[in-house]
Amino acid sequence: MSSSLSPRLWHLPILTIDLKKRRLRLYKRILRLLGDPDYIQFLVNPDKRIFAVRCGEASEISSQKIYWTVLNDNGQCCEFYSKYLVERLQPLFSERSDDRTYRIIGKYNAQRKSVVFNLRECEPITYEPEAIESSCKSNLKALEQCTN
Repeated sequence: MSSSLSPRLWHLPILTIDLKKRRLRLYKRILRLLGDPDYIQFLVNPDKRIFAVRCGEASEISSQKIYWTVLNDNGQCCEFYSKYLVERLQPLFSERSDDRTYRIIGKYNAQRKSVVFNLRECEPITYEPEAIESSCKSNLKALEQCTN
């Protein structure tokens, strides 16, 4: 799997977890499904290997602020850096200790107003320059993202 996002996946709620940079990257589709919240919360069920994102409140200590001005200026995703969270998630989806980046496609749960990710269904992303270039050439929008 290449690092660029195929146009057929743009409408899906996608999360990437970068073990090396200790980063969670949420794509805008997740935020749109949640109603463009100002705050979100990350929830983990280690027994079921489930990770969820839901709307949060400013008054809740575990809520993370969404900086919409930065997000709107810089593209399709927002990033959260957390060594603590990523190190706790890593054993739930990967038996190995590595520095890879993983992509997970979630499912929107309207009843619970959350996006749920099965950590067993993650796939590693490879960073191959040829794959990125090929993907960018196939879609003008992707080309803009790759050159910015």
